[in-house]
Amino acid sequence: MNRRLLTSLAAGGLLVAAAVASGAVIEQPAPASFEDALRLALSIRDEVAMESLNLVRLQARVEEARGAFFPSLDLSSQLQRVRSYDDFSGLDINGKFNNVSIPIQVKSTTPGYQAGGALELSYRVYSGGARTARVDEARAEKTQAQARHDSTRKKIAQELSAAYWGLQKAQLTMQRADHRLLQARAESEESAVRLQKRLLALVEREAKLLELQKADIEQRGAARALRDAQLRYVLSLGMTPGRQGTAGLPHLSEPPASIGIERIFGELNLIQDSESMTAQGEMDAAKARIGQAQADYRPLVDLVARYSGTGRADSGYGRVYDEFGRERASVGIQLRWNIFDGGQKDQRVVQAVAVYEQARIRLDKIQRDQEIERQNALSKVSEAQEAITVAHAQLALAKTQLRIAEVRHASQAISSTQLGAARLAVSDADIGLAMAEIDHLLAQVVLQLARRNP
Repeated sequence: MNRRLLTSLAAGGLLVAAAVASGAVIEQPAPASFEDALRLALSIRDEVAMESLNLVRLQARVEEARGAFFPSLDLSSQLQRVRSYDDFSGLDINGKFNNVSIPIQVKSTTPGYQAGGALELSYRVYSGGARTARVDEARAEKTQAQARHDSTRKKIAQELSAAYWGLQKAQLTMQRADHRLLQARAESEESAVRLQKRLLALVEREAKLLELQKADIEQRGAARALRDAQLRYVLSLGMTPGRQGTAGLPHLSEPPASIGIERIFGELNLIQDSESMTAQGEMDAAKARIGQAQADYRPLVDLVARYSGTGRADSGYGRVYDEFGRERASVGIQLRWNIFDGGQKDQRVVQAVAVYEQARIRLDKIQRDQEIERQNALSKVSEAQEAITVAHAQLALAKTQLRIAEVRHASQAISSTQLGAARLAVSDADIGLAMAEIDHLLAQVVLQLARRNP
């Protein structure tokens, strides 16, 4: 067997093992850093293992197509036990020559034990270009498979990015909900004291209670959203939640501004124009099928060499072996040419050309759509950058208001609750800035994945 094919099958076995392992219950700790999480997902996700096995299969198909350029050697043998039911057993003839009687006896016998063997070597001298076209088709299909493999990895990168940074946003939302609940409780307690002192109307007290209730609902909703985000993160890694569910997941606090998306995606070979490569591979395969269809118009020429031997006996197979000997050796050239087939060849060419034109149109459309997608991604990055600028301004304003509130609180012009509200505004602005930076990073992810090959 071909050494390269053996290597491919061995690699395929390892990939199957990885795919089986990835389906087991995994309780290993989830990575806390984005780059580690991305590398882990690309190494254990089932989709990558399946596409890798498809590459092994199509590489074997390329090798199979190449094998048609080599001669074929066939060995055949047969062993027979024969019983004849022919009534003719022979005849006796008496003749005379120069007055001398000459008896002639003719017998019809069929040996009951027979054995035969043959060795045949055949080589296709000319195929009309069909063999080359089949190799080209297999290579094109492998190119398509490689592009689908790259596309799958890009999809996983996008899913993992959304899940990882979505979890961090859920953590920030939970933090903000906790702060708002604490502030709402403080304001509710203060309103109760002021109501007792008749410094607050009952309707204002009820408004504070309603705000507390809303803050509590918001906090519980944020907790549910956090659990959902944790589950999405675990599943995007290609892991199965363990018996403890999502408990023990690390708190994600990696600053988005410190992430070099272009560097990470470049190192992991994710910046690939896989959609165009898939369409190009489809077009190349269709072109190769046109070559195969056109090859049917040409003759086939084969060189055939055959060597055979037989053995016959009436007394058993052992005697057949003793009587076995050469029977025939032949060398010849065989030509086959289909002159007329009712127009089938013509229709195969028409079909192949139609598929090629479909693939060409699809490639043009993909390239146009990609250009629009890249322009949209650039716009999203610009919008996200503007949102960061606004978030910085809001944070600076909130900090200024907090300093004023601290001065007023020191002079007893406002209550501690009002000071807490100013601090809550700074916390909200800080969280808003962090979320804006995450949105900018996710926009960069889309932009990098939409790029063409460098």
